[in-house]
Amino acid sequence: MKTKKWLKIIFQIIAISLFYEGIRWFVGFLEIPFPPNVLGMVILFFLLVAGIIPISWISDGADFLLKYMPILFVPFGVAMMNYWNTIKSSGVPLFLVLTLSSFMVAAATGYSARYWQQRKNKEENSEVSAYADHI
Repeated sequence: MKTKKWLKIIFQIIAISLFYEGIRWFVGFLEIPFPPNVLGMVILFFLLVAGIIPISWISDGADFLLKYMPILFVPFGVAMMNYWNTIKSSGVPLFLVLTLSSFMVAAATGYSARYWQQRKNKEENSEVSAYADHI
């Protein structure tokens, strides 16, 4: 059973990655002056909301990526140490902007993850209660 779950997660992460690569190619091909990762998130959001892509197709892979997201913030800390002289010479305003924006990204990610987890739990509970009503 664990092997089946891991394969599902791997395939979902591959699907998310292929979606991103497709968007990246699309943006490059049309020379759209917009970051492909942002455009990809917006398009994926609308596809999920519209029901064109069922959430179950990517939910386990996305949950896995969200679970290990704090590891992705390590490069930011390393980059700050590498460019400390630049940051130091620019003074306190640059440091405050970098720190505040990092906390805003972390907070937005946390709230988004909590919202989608609560929505997922609510959907699962409604399915269980609908099933119980039919019994």
